[in-house]
Formats: sequence, C-alpha cells, structure tokens
Amino acid sequence: FRSNKIVFSTDLLKKYLSNKIKKKSEFNYILKNIKIKKKINKNIDFIIYYRKHKNKLNLFPYKFIKKLIIKNFKVVVVGDKLRIKFVKNLGYIKNKTLDKIQSRSKFTIASNENIYSFFTLECIQNNVKIIVDKKHKYKVKDFKNKFLLLNLKKFKNFKKLQS
Repeated sequence: FRSNKIVFSTDLLKKYLSNKIKKKSEFNYILKNIKIKKKINKNIDFIIYYRKHKNKLNLFPYKFIKKLIIKNFKVVVVGDKLRIKFVKNLGYIKNKTLDKIQSRSKFTIASNENIYSFFTLECIQNNVKIIVDKKHKYKVKDFKNKFLLLNLKKFKNFKKLQS
C-alpha cells in the first residue's frame, strides 16, 4: 500500500499532505473524467443547491438571490427549502430529474467551501455557468471557461447575466 499511487478526487486535502505523499499522489481525478453534454435550450436562469447546515449558513448568498428575484430571474432550488419569496423549491429530487433541470439551466452559484462539489461537477457536464465569488477565484483551477467570477455583495450589472 505504501508504494502504490494514491488517487484523490479533488485537491482539497493537498495542503495537509506531506511532500512525500504529494509526489506519489494524483489529484483532481474526478475532474479529468468529466464529459460535457450537448447544449440544449436553456429556460431556467438559475439552479441552486441549498443545504441548511450550520457551517454553510454564513457562506450562502441570500442577498444575491433576493436581487435575482427582484430582477425577474427564474430561480429553482433543489435540496432543503429556501424561504425566499418567488423561488421555486423542488426539494430533494432523483438524479435523473436533477440532470434534466441542470441541462435547462443557465447559471448556478458554487458553494464557497468546495467549488468542485458533485453538484457543481454535474453542472459543468450540463453546460451550466458557475458563479463564484471573486474572493475565491484562487480555487478555480480547472474548467475556467465554465466559471464566472463576481463580487456577489456588490454585483449590480445583471445584463451581464442575461447574455
């Protein structure tokens, strides 16, 4: 086991590993196996995965989503119920249904603690643009053309999202 190559799905743990282990490891394995699907008609502006979790509550962009609603963007939420008026909550849905909804969506917002979550990877496969707060741009290493870096707290140019 000690002489074998160690495979990591992402590079989240890389900073905690010794150089010796890093040398015999392969990182971002899951990113190397993504296959981008064909684009189809996109009629949902935003699909957002929301999870009520004490570690994520301060990181979630509630105000940005409220601004999207005010600007008449169609926002669909999967996972836990997001209590914002005019957001369509779908709850927990089957993966096949989620895949169909993602393929019809234009944008999503990446979770700041892990911008390469399974949800985000599925969005990349389905040609969904992923919005990441600018202060986390250093985390964007792969599929850079699929990410849109914005300052979510000060963002005002909603025409940029409509094109």
